Amino acid sequence: MEELNKTKTQIGLLSAEEFTVNPSSPFPSFLEMNLVESAMSSARILISSSIDTATSYIEHMLQRDINHGPSSLKHKMAHFLVILGRRFGPEIRMLLIYHLERRSLFTKNCASISESVYGLKRSKVEVSSSNSVLQEVERKDRERSALALALVDYFKERLDHLFEYERNRHLEESNTQDSRQHLPINTDSGTNIPSTVEENNGVTKTLRRAFLLIYPFLHFTTGGIDIAYRLAYLLGSSIYFCPSLHALGLVVRRITKADIESNDQKVAGSRLKNIKSNPEIHPDALLRN
Repeated sequence: MEELNKTKTQIGLLSAEEFTVNPSSPFPSFLEMNLVESAMSSARILISSSIDTATSYIEHMLQRDINHGPSSLKHKMAHFLVILGRRFGPEIRMLLIYHLERRSLFTKNCASISESVYGLKRSKVEVSSSNSVLQEVERKDRERSALALALVDYFKERLDHLFEYERNRHLEESNTQDSRQHLPINTDSGTNIPSTVEENNGVTKTLRRAFLLIYPFLHFTTGGIDIAYRLAYLLGSSIYFCPSLHALGLVVRRITKADIESNDQKVAGSRLKNIKSNPEIHPDALLRN
């Protein structure tokens, strides 16, 4: 039965691919963009798993290490790496993604790693009164794209974890208060909570409750906007697949024959400049590079 369901799923994917992919269009299909996003998500999961595995391995080696005392430099460095991996794993992943995506975006095709795998590139949209023109991406746009690819998911993950932590904490405090209401009140204890502590706790609780009320609405709104962008892209009424690309003024498109010829001309021009600036270099040496 499972094999039959897998076969039906594969047939459905192939049918969707045949229906949505249009080779004559400069823009990738909805299915292609979803494949790019899936590859990007898988890469993030792989990086997170690698960080967790490396941290667990170092921690395991620390427990097995009996030849060096806890005061040795090797032990201290290993313990520091374990703390770094446990506490700042998302930050390390964010920096790695930024570095890798920045290197990929500063290539000649200007594409993220997952986009380059599927033969795609990014172009800047210049909107005029009559029409829109696709142009080459500038350096500042490449920097912004790398930051967006690294920071958007990082902040989303951090806010989700914070919301889960505050919600569980709120439930625990509510259960504690309910249990205290059923206990007898001892008026002779003489223990009073200072008013300043009560005021600080009151302000903190107010901020926490406000976050618990606002964040679900914010999460639902951003998710709805993202779905609206995808639906518009699927129906062909928009060239922007997600809000981050629209905010950057960039679109993802296919690499065409004109792009390849333009890159070849740029490479040939740079080699010609090298020959003119260094007459002693033989042209065959530049062709081999």
